[in-house]
Amino acid sequence: HKVLVASIMAGSENDKEVNHWRELAVACQEQGVDAFELNLSCPHMDRVDMGSNIGKNVQLIDTVVRAVKDVARKPVWVKLTPTTTNIAKEAEAAFAAGADAISSSNTFTSLPPIDQESLEFEVNVDGKVSYGGLGGPAIMPLSLAKMAQMTTQFPARSFSGIGGISEFSQALNYFLLGCGTAQVCTAAMLDHAIGPNVIKGLLSGMQ
Repeated sequence: HKVLVASIMAGSENDKEVNHWRELAVACQEQGVDAFELNLSCPHMDRVDMGSNIGKNVQLIDTVVRAVKDVARKPVWVKLTPTTTNIAKEAEAAFAAGADAISSSNTFTSLPPIDQESLEFEVNVDGKVSYGGLGGPAIMPLSLAKMAQMTTQFPARSFSGIGGISEFSQALNYFLLGCGTAQVCTAAMLDHAIGPNVIKGLLSGMQ
């Protein structure tokens, strides 16, 4: 059975913007999605009421989750940023507002390395650089620690593990910490045949 999860994101500065969350949820729901994942974790936003800045603010988490739950007829997952001191506090706010599950971790705030020859950042646009999100294998131990903070405090709740997964042995770490599902992104970006290759590898590890 294929499960279609809609990932949605909007601002939360005022009632009009909060209502955008409801509108997106209704529109996706009408297309037959099986669940929603609220992106409260994107590190590339420069407003205090968007992306990962929502995921660091328990009041904004409460506002956004309640807004979507007002109209959602499908499970609502909340994707939390790992760039907090104790992510369990944000998870508590999400669950209190009605979240059905928590997913984490999104990317960690980072800068690219500086090339020793040119003394410029290895990734730049016209010589300029900005903070961005680091994902992939490098964040797996960090993501596991964040997930453990939540699953130990809320052992009866549902979680989805993200970070450094491309084969079953890596996904298993998240399952053993209490996650019911795991998500794969970086591996899909690196492997154009992600469907047959990564999924096959994940399944073979279960045998």
